[in-house]
Amino acid sequence: MWDVFQDVAIWSSDYPHHDAEDAWEGLGHMAELGVPAEAQRKLMGENARRLYGIEPVLAIKERIEQYEPAILPW
Repeated sequence: MWDVFQDVAIWSSDYPHHDAEDAWEGLGHMAELGVPAEAQRKLMGENARRLYGIEPVLAIKERIEQYEPAILPW
């Protein structure tokens, strides 16, 4: 329902995540479903920055291919 909530929703990257392991997989799913790039930007950071008053200082442009998330002991 990105079209209804694109101005207020925030994608969460808490691990483990049931629909995507990381932000890159989340972006891939959104692209597969035809979510426009502008809506993806809002959901993946712009809405959170606006809500919390955070200034953007870094933009990641590529995925680290050999990333292994930490496996916590609990």
